[in-house]
Amino acid sequence: MALQTQHYLSLSRVLLGAIVLVELIDSSQSWLVLPAVVGAAAADWFDGKIARASGTASMFGRLIDNLCDFAFLTMCFAGFAIQEIWSHPTLGSATRYSEHANWLPLGCLVGAFGMYLIRWAVCNRLGVALAPSTRGHSAGVFNYILALLGGVAVVPGIELTRWLLEPAFVTVALLNATAVSENLLLLVQARPR
Repeated sequence: MALQTQHYLSLSRVLLGAIVLVELIDSSQSWLVLPAVVGAAAADWFDGKIARASGTASMFGRLIDNLCDFAFLTMCFAGFAIQEIWSHPTLGSATRYSEHANWLPLGCLVGAFGMYLIRWAVCNRLGVALAPSTRGHSAGVFNYILALLGGVAVVPGIELTRWLLEPAFVTVALLNATAVSENLLLLVQARPR
């Protein structure tokens, strides 16, 4: 299948994610991270609009879109975890419970996306339509919101309070964790035609 405009928009998120990760490996402050996150969110919004408007929406396009979302968010969340953006090591509440608390959003994202891919593969093999996951969709939206918050938090001169960042990252992690269980339930309910 030939790549179309919306596929290139989806693939641009991989490049933007790499920019975010490289920036955050080098420093906890960056002017490039926020524009890259905004660009990725816009690309995510437009690729679907273009596919639907042109009548070229497909399972292939949906898979590319989801894989690129996962790649982008994985790189973002890894960069934010490396710089301990979500819970500061000395001031944060979450890091008092676990020194690895900043990796929680990434771990839960991997779980949610992994379960989604398993469900997608099984449904595809069974010839069953992929039922929508409302929790998975909500988690996807909030993953981008968390990435935007992280992008703001690393802009030089801006200090976001832990009272905003910690509840936000825990909420997104919980949404992703519950998306795992919803995807598992939808998988169990899938019936071959």
